[in-house]
Amino acid sequence: MKYILIIAGILLLGGAFFIYSNSKSDDDAAIDNASYTTFTDTEAGLTFEYKTDPDGYVVDDLSAFIGADDTSVLKVFRVINKREKVELENSEGGREGPPIITVMVFKNEMKLTASQWVDSETRFSNIQAALGEVDRDAVVGGANAVRYRSDGLYQNDNAVVAHGTYIYHFTGAFLEEDSVIHKDFKSLIDSVTFIPTDTMSAKIDPRVACESALAYMTFENGDAADAFVAACINGEHPEVIERYIKDMGLDGAAI
Repeated sequence: MKYILIIAGILLLGGAFFIYSNSKSDDDAAIDNASYTTFTDTEAGLTFEYKTDPDGYVVDDLSAFIGADDTSVLKVFRVINKREKVELENSEGGREGPPIITVMVFKNEMKLTASQWVDSETRFSNIQAALGEVDRDAVVGGANAVRYRSDGLYQNDNAVVAHGTYIYHFTGAFLEEDSVIHKDFKSLIDSVTFIPTDTMSAKIDPRVACESALAYMTFENGDAADAFVAACINGEHPEVIERYIKDMGLDGAAI
């Protein structure tokens, strides 16, 4: 399948090979002297900051590798250490690459919340391989998000965000809990902001909006949940619609 080729291509271009260890004083000095730049993609409505020096990163747009059949995938970005990228490209023979940060942007035509998306798009979210608890009430860039750690070739920190008409999936691979790239991923996530796009104004499907409440509310049984959704669709729970609009960043949207 095409989506497998996308993910395999990303992992081939950057996975994990080297382990670095620095003293605490070296880490503190590097943080004090670090330089950052802002990445912006107006089509995806996304900005974030990443470290450029010392021992910083570059952002590669891998969207050209998206398969023709993967119509839900809008953008794919790789954030990779500059030095390790050169080493990878100059290496001979097959080898694993260094840990990387990936950002995948998906069209969210069904207007799913982040929680709904990770459960319905397991081929991308890898939620079935989650390690420990899944935080479905996280916030990234002021928007509702799902945060979790997953296992695979390497451990990955995941942040999935629903905003506007897109889903944003940030993945940070790392070898050790205190590794530099793991810390840099956390800084990148903290810097994420969303900017308006031409597709931000959209009509809301009331059923989808009302069913989103099932992710954060509990009911005695399935019948009670169905009754709540039906009442919400009939306009009896406007607070659910208001929360959905806020969580999705759909200010100005209409039902």
